[in-house]
Amino acid sequence: MAVTTEAVSSEFIIRVENGFTSTGAIRYSNLTYRNVKFDAADDDVKAVADALGAAQSKTVVGVLRNSTVYLIGEPA
Repeated sequence: MAVTTEAVSSEFIIRVENGFTSTGAIRYSNLTYRNVKFDAADDDVKAVADALGAAQSKTVVGVLRNSTVYLIGEPA
């Protein structure tokens, strides 16, 4: 039996610079946006993340997307 997937959740994270540590290294913070439509295109999610990132006063370092799925099926 082939393994199938079932969508559980999807979110994207905007990673921003958030000052410096006591040793002078850059400190980062994550701004997490949950409940993203699982079937939303990556291009659309990135466009939304870019718009939200542009509204930030902090420097955006990157955008991540996490999608969690159940793996359903019998072991091989």
